[in-house]
Amino acid sequence: MTMEYWAMKARAWIQAFRLKFLPQGVMPVLIGTAVAYRAKGVFHLDMFLLAFIGMMLVQFGLTMLDDWHDYMRGTDTSATDVKNPYSGGSGVLVDGSITPREMISVVTLFYVIAAGIGFYLAVVRGIEVFYIMLAGFFISIFYSLKPFQFAYRGAGEFMMLLGYGPTITVGAYFIQAQELTRQAGLAGLLPACLCGL
Repeated sequence: MTMEYWAMKARAWIQAFRLKFLPQGVMPVLIGTAVAYRAKGVFHLDMFLLAFIGMMLVQFGLTMLDDWHDYMRGTDTSATDVKNPYSGGSGVLVDGSITPREMISVVTLFYVIAAGIGFYLAVVRGIEVFYIMLAGFFISIFYSLKPFQFAYRGAGEFMMLLGYGPTITVGAYFIQAQELTRQAGLAGLLPACLCGL
């Protein structure tokens, strides 16, 4: 395989990650961390970086899982005429740049690494992190997949509001301050509302 092949493959993966959606996943981590610093004067760089990386992996995993599911359902292949920058998937499965098997393998890897980070944070910061992580994984996985398929049953936007809002900000706040507070949940409404625009 040539350098040109690997360069093409790298471009395809970057396209599959759909970087334009990354801010909606990591902004709540920044906000929750900032609220903890403002309210409690605490900032643990190592914990922040782990939360940030974990959320980044979940965001990429969620985006690609939705892409994979839509492709497997035939949604992306049947709606090519209505594609825009925010719907219709990345196009890498439709054009064959990445195979469905490759994509679901990377999705699984990203979720496994993110879960490992979450388990570690639950051990060192508190069991609450584990429950918040479970809620986040539930929302991100079942946004597209059965049996819930929130995106296909009119609940997609509400689940995005919960997931990209209070769930992440409360988690990021707790990782720093090791307490649960309404303030962190309310701060999560800002990214939740921006995500819904």
